[in-house]
Amino acid sequence: MTDETFARLIRVGMERAAPGSVVATPMGTPFPVRRIVWDATPTEHPGVARLVVNFSDGSAPDAYAQEVVANGASTGTIIGVIESMTAHVTDIYTRERVAGIRPIGGMSGSATPGG
Repeated sequence: MTDETFARLIRVGMERAAPGSVVATPMGTPFPVRRIVWDATPTEHPGVARLVVNFSDGSAPDAYAQEVVANGASTGTIIGVIESMTAHVTDIYTRERVAGIRPIGGMSGSATPGG
């Protein structure tokens, strides 16, 4: 998957999880204090990538999620994973901030056939 395609899928999935909240253009400095950062990296298993999302409020991540996705997964599957991960990290952040504690939660999962 190209970087451009990945960026498009991230925008679509995040918009589904947080309608009206996605900034679709690159941001310059100063960067927002609250931000979501995505990364996709190949794994040691051929044909599989690891998606990682960090939600930060300041310099350190407050919540994170990671999923393993097959490179051949459908666009709908990938968007669904991104939507779920976005909802998860924003939920951790919101729930734990309301409770007055610094969020440090996360999740891991798999969106690979048979995974």
